[in-house]
Amino acid sequence: MNDQNRQKLKDKFAQWDRKCTEDMVGRNGVDALNVLLFAVYVILVFVDARVRTLWLTGVAFAVLALVLFRIFSKNLPARQKENAVLLKCFAFFRRRRHFREQKFRDRKTHVYKQCPNCKKMLRAKKKKGTRVIHCPYCDREIKIHCLTDAKL
Repeated sequence: MNDQNRQKLKDKFAQWDRKCTEDMVGRNGVDALNVLLFAVYVILVFVDARVRTLWLTGVAFAVLALVLFRIFSKNLPARQKENAVLLKCFAFFRRRRHFREQKFRDRKTHVYKQCPNCKKMLRAKKKKGTRVIHCPYCDREIKIHCLTDAKL
C-alpha cells in the first residue's frame, strides 16, 4: 500500500470518527453501569459456551440489548439516575473496605467500640485497663477494656 492510499484510508477513518462523534452528541454513551452490564454479558457468554442452554443465550442477548439501549439513549436524566444508584452502592462498599483497612492498620495502637446508644463506631487509643470514653455523637459514657497498652 503506497502513501497516497494510506492517507486516503486515514482520512476516511477520520471522517467516520467525526460522524460517529456527531451522532453521539446528546446520548448517554458509556458509563459505569454500562461497563458492569457488559462485563455481565461477557461472563454470561463464557458460561453459555460451556453450558449451552438457550435461556442463558437469551439472557446474555437481553443484557447486551440493555447495554446498547443505555449507550444510545437520549433520556439523560433517567440514565444518570440509574448510574448514580450503582455509584452509590460502590461508594458504600468502598467505605466499608476503607474502614476495615484502617481498623487493621490501627490494631496495635487503637481499639474500636460501637456506641450502644447511637450505633456509631468509636476509635480510642489503647491503654491497659478499663476506662470510660464519651461518644461525641450522643454524649453517652461507654466503658472500654484493653488488655494491653498501645504498641508503637
